Amino acid sequence: MPQRARYTRVFAPGEGFLGRMAMWEWDARSNTFTCHGQLASLEQLGAPRPRTLEELIERVPRAERGEFREWLEAARQGREPGPLEHHLLAGPNRGQLLVGHVIEAKRDAQGGLVQLQGVVVDLSRVRRLEQRSRILGQALEQAWEEFYLFSPHDLRFVEVNAAASQHTGYSREELRGLTPLDLKRDFDETRFRDFLDSLQSRQKRLVSFTTRHYRKDGSSYPVEVRLQYIGLTGEALFSATVADLSAQETFNRSLGALEERLRHIMAVSPMVHYSCRLQGERFVPTFVSQRLEDLGYRPDEVIGNEHWWYNRVHPEDRERVLRGLVSVLEDPDQARHVHEYRFRRGDGSWIWIHDELAIVRDARGQPVEIVGNWLDISERQRLREALERRSLYDELTGLANRALCHDRLEQAIHAAREHGETLTLVLVDLARLKHINDAHGFDTGDLALVEVAARLLGFAGEDDSVARVGGDTFALILRETDREAAEGQVRGILDLFEQSVRLGEHELMLDVVLGVAIHPPDGTDAETLLRHADVALNEAKELGLEHCFYDQVMGRSARSSMNLVADLRHALGNGGDGLDLHVQPKLRLSDGRIIGGEALARWYHPERGEISPAEFVELAERHRMIHRLTGWVLQRALYTLDEWAGDGWPLHLAVNFSALDLGERALLDEMSQRLAATGLPAERLQVEITETALMREMEPVRKALEEIKALGVTIAIDDFGTGYSSLAYLRSLPVDCIKIDASFVRLMDQSREDMLMVRHIVNMAHDLGLQVIAEGVENAAILELLREMGCDQAQGYYIARPMPLGKFSQWLQGLPKDAEGYPVYPLADTT
Repeated sequence: MPQRARYTRVFAPGEGFLGRMAMWEWDARSNTFTCHGQLASLEQLGAPRPRTLEELIERVPRAERGEFREWLEAARQGREPGPLEHHLLAGPNRGQLLVGHVIEAKRDAQGGLVQLQGVVVDLSRVRRLEQRSRILGQALEQAWEEFYLFSPHDLRFVEVNAAASQHTGYSREELRGLTPLDLKRDFDETRFRDFLDSLQSRQKRLVSFTTRHYRKDGSSYPVEVRLQYIGLTGEALFSATVADLSAQETFNRSLGALEERLRHIMAVSPMVHYSCRLQGERFVPTFVSQRLEDLGYRPDEVIGNEHWWYNRVHPEDRERVLRGLVSVLEDPDQARHVHEYRFRRGDGSWIWIHDELAIVRDARGQPVEIVGNWLDISERQRLREALERRSLYDELTGLANRALCHDRLEQAIHAAREHGETLTLVLVDLARLKHINDAHGFDTGDLALVEVAARLLGFAGEDDSVARVGGDTFALILRETDREAAEGQVRGILDLFEQSVRLGEHELMLDVVLGVAIHPPDGTDAETLLRHADVALNEAKELGLEHCFYDQVMGRSARSSMNLVADLRHALGNGGDGLDLHVQPKLRLSDGRIIGGEALARWYHPERGEISPAEFVELAERHRMIHRLTGWVLQRALYTLDEWAGDGWPLHLAVNFSALDLGERALLDEMSQRLAATGLPAERLQVEITETALMREMEPVRKALEEIKALGVTIAIDDFGTGYSSLAYLRSLPVDCIKIDASFVRLMDQSREDMLMVRHIVNMAHDLGLQVIAEGVENAAILELLREMGCDQAQGYYIARPMPLGKFSQWLQGLPKDAEGYPVYPLADTT
């Protein structure tokens, strides 16, 4: 470090003074503040270690703070201010501490500020020693520092203390025959006499400098010398107090090594570090690290070019970026800012930049410098956009998915209501998709779906919307269409599929069935309109029609639906008559242990046979029976957990809750009471809530989840990736784990994008301290990929389908057991 010896100029004599010394560094590029050295001794005075330059400034008493800021500013401006003595607040009820402070500024080749370095020394003890020395001269004999009195005439030493003799190796008698220049052989005699003249003429009261003292044996050591002109017993003399700086020299070498390591760290950092100083009314780049070359630019073409950065920000991002930057610059309370934007590389391509910066302000709070760093986050942004697109668009056809369709339908209804118009929702079902898949393979089935999507897109008008809302079901939102116009539109859609199409090697007819609902007569919100169009679609299928309008079948469909509702209410009122609990196992991927499962309700209707869970759960929610259904599952799950515990299996079970369940006070009370009655550890029960339900009523759901969490029950977010939430939002909820939706997992062994997306979710969830469960595991390759990613748990048909409790117990019994007796699913050996 250049002129490192200047740091010792505030050191003063006193036994053990090195224990009260601290060195700090402030990096102008990153606005980072670091303390080094014996800071602990200062901290023993009751003051915390400063973490920023501003905190150090705040430690200076208010009356001296302005002078201290000006002193710092002088260093920043390159005026090389001398040592400063001031006070520091030593901590609660500890008063003030007098310190000596020196500072040095490091600059780059262009003169831009790179770093400030300072040394702080406690001078309080020194002042006490000086006062005591004037009263009790004999105290000098005990001092660790060397002390000399010498004549202004021949410069020979008149008196020396024991430390002088001990450190130099000369006897006292020998020293009395020497002069200061005999010990300071490298020091210029003319400069030394100039020092003495300035003291003797009273131009200066004290002169301090560093040099080397030579011992009698010829060796030398670094020292700090403090010269004064004093009167002693009527005789004018010079005094020299000399401190051995050997320890400081060692420290400086260590500090230099540390600086070298920091330079190496910056060289391998992926970030571009930069600094811009205010010149006139504009901020001009004064420093850019070599990493800029990775973006296709040289630092020398950036420094001094005030327009360089602005011209390379994407035109669509400039206004947003500048607005945020101006906002933080104008707010004196703002010191940091982070923004992300597109940036043009030297080759003309665009990348995404994460720009994190800090504002350096002067004593008046005005911004004078911006320091920060850029990080290329293009890959992260691509994955984020892919994840967002996956949650809103169908991967196969590129159409909007059900969630986005719901949103677009709500917007269309709102617009139609404002303008007094009608709109038509048409659900289009590819009637023979299962037959196509069975007869010609899934690839041909996918081609058929893509063809339907293409024909519907070609039919839709500019203001219409097309979406894929199910495996074989599409939706068209047709604006400004009344009943008469809707009939014509339906006829036009059916005409699209009059001609056959060649799909690969096969010439096929694509038969479709349509269900139609019109706003406002058939529904005034998206949920109702979708449901009624689905009712019409199912009626058309049952009756073998090409299409059906909701108002044609409302009577018949309502009667059938209400009969099913009555039967479900009867089943729930008779202890779950016809209901059965199935369990799908959950596998711990680290060792293959079966840790529990997911509890799933099944309904066997006495006349209609097994009813689809999607159908009867929707009925239960629509007719406010869902809490009774959930209550039945919860009761059976807790009873099952108790039985398993009795068999020596401390497994857990997950129970699905809807948003309506979380608002049901009685259900939450029942959970608490049943847990208390069984005495089971609460963590063996897990509540799963879908991401979509979570986002629907966020605040009430949050409160309910916090209440469940307080019981000790774990909480999982189901179907993650299908809604609009983010992992960052989930961090604010009492969530223990997330379940990645099966649509992300099912094809990850064939799709690199799916694999990267799942890996991204796993890593981000782990960073937030969340467990990750992958559902939809359908083959060994997917299972092995999840293990390699560090995913925590898995479930899916490859491991086991949902099965009745009895069969589940038999399945567990048939698995091998680990050393503790737990069932273990055989995993592939990857060693």
